[in-house]
Amino acid sequence: MTPTIRVLFREMPPLLRDVLETAVCDHDDMELVRAATSDPVAVPATEAPDVVVIGQRKGMADGRAARLLSQWPRSVIVEIEVSGRGVRMHELTPQQTEFGEMSPRELVDTICAVVRCRGARLDA
Repeated sequence: MTPTIRVLFREMPPLLRDVLETAVCDHDDMELVRAATSDPVAVPATEAPDVVVIGQRKGMADGRAARLLSQWPRSVIVEIEVSGRGVRMHELTPQQTEFGEMSPRELVDTICAVVRCRGARLDA
């Protein structure tokens, strides 16, 4: 059985969140992590999400990905442009991967592939 990929959505417009949450819920091996508050500290490190998806304005870098990685170093942080479809991924490696435009389904499939690949590298 494939382990469940835990996904947390943060700081994005409600419509975008709803679309992405629906795409995640349609995936059998993914589950939503719901924090009791908007404070990331509300999710204990022992229950860290595998992936945190945050909304980002195009061309703005505000350091949120780095702050989230400092709290959850094994998580993958995915930034999605709230005004478009551009997607970037951050890892503690540190590394950033530009994915460009994606549909919600493509984003969810990419998240699954990245987390599975990371899991294989960590188990090796």
